[in-house]
Amino acid sequence: MANFTREAILAAFLKIAEKKPLEKISVRDIVDECGINRNTFYYHFQDIYAVLEEVLVNQILITESDGNSPHYLVDVTNQTIIQMLQHKPAIQNIYRSVGPDMVDRYMKGNLTKISAHYVNSKLDGRKMNPWDKNMLISFYRNIIGGAMKDWLEGGMKENPSYIVQHISRLMTGMAELGIRNSLEMSKEKEQKNQSAENSADSE
Repeated sequence: MANFTREAILAAFLKIAEKKPLEKISVRDIVDECGINRNTFYYHFQDIYAVLEEVLVNQILITESDGNSPHYLVDVTNQTIIQMLQHKPAIQNIYRSVGPDMVDRYMKGNLTKISAHYVNSKLDGRKMNPWDKNMLISFYRNIIGGAMKDWLEGGMKENPSYIVQHISRLMTGMAELGIRNSLEMSKEKEQKNQSAENSADSE
């Protein structure tokens, strides 16, 4: 019953957001739409922004896909865009209210998780310099997040398949190249350190 009520609150929020900007949505609007009381709402959510975060993080941004697929990041991006289009009026109103924060604040954590999963799948057990690895994860997160922000800023008008195809082409082979370069740099550093140690021992 608790999960049903929580889902009903989220659905009501999205329905109301189709007609109202975020700053004009009240708890009263949601409880009236759901047919619940305010205490029930506050049992599940602290405020309207907690509902917003739940919607964006767990309903709009897709994180589940075949993590072993070479097209994992592209698949996730495509599914997320499809979700946004299914709730286009609501997403547009939310973006007008919160702007880039919609991606930078509310979706950043999951975008990082998705990118880390992708990089780890490409590493396939190989050890990579932690700084390099974090940079590669940030790189992918920013590609996806930046593409989403540009699309939202443009009113969600651009053909989603065009966006996804170009992301796919741009990212093809980039993870493996970054990993290979990092491993080569680490190997060169180890060789230099070993050489320095050998020189010190011979003196």
